[in-house]
Amino acid sequence: MSTLLRTSIRLFRRTLPLLFIAQITILTGCDNTTIFNDDFSADAVGSAPSESPAGAPAGDQVYMSDVDQLSWQVVNNNFFDAAGSNSLQYSNIAVALWQRYLGMISENTNIPSNGRLLAIASGRPSLSASGSGLDIWFGDGHFGTMCGLRFKNGVLYKKTGNTSHQTIGSYTNNVNHVLIFNVDKATDICTISVIAQGVTTDSGPINMWAPAVSDTTRPSLYYNYYQDVSSTSKYFVDSVSISYGVPE
Repeated sequence: MSTLLRTSIRLFRRTLPLLFIAQITILTGCDNTTIFNDDFSADAVGSAPSESPAGAPAGDQVYMSDVDQLSWQVVNNNFFDAAGSNSLQYSNIAVALWQRYLGMISENTNIPSNGRLLAIASGRPSLSASGSGLDIWFGDGHFGTMCGLRFKNGVLYKKTGNTSHQTIGSYTNNVNHVLIFNVDKATDICTISVIAQGVTTDSGPINMWAPAVSDTTRPSLYYNYYQDVSSTSKYFVDSVSISYGVPE
């Protein structure tokens, strides 16, 4: 079992039943190298997270398009652990659209053309119907998209093009979930799984409309409130891991 999977199982045990942890193991298909990892446990509560996550790997980064405003701050609650734990609260406050980008940027790594990219993130939506929808996508180090999700008014969409989306299911506010993005560079196909309350919603194969994005040396996971409105909406990020592997 790879270092990523050991870390993911430790982080997500409080979110997932064991059956679905086994699903994560099966999804990888190869031994993975971790290139981003953060659970915000080393960050000060009430402040923005450190731009340089604690521990290995070196060189990964939390990107905030405007670090001086309060869209994001570390909080401690019992959403993900009954004993209490840190998570990153991302809020839909009244700021310009350009100030809303949150990114988990991996260290700079040369990834083989037959490599597989994996992002695993646990979170919790609390999104107001009057607020902006939330986009979460797996991409390169410059906001490009390999594949992505949209959360809006209880409906879960997959991104099928620059401006097109397709319904794949629903989500429930104030319920923890785990997002799994799996990219096969050799075929330019991405799959996404959303696991919540013991139920898995799968995207099915997504053909990347911009395959060059997967050639990135910095695979990244992004969060963005994309509509120019503000609200009481919040999304809590518990932990994020990004890795790559090469099939044996």
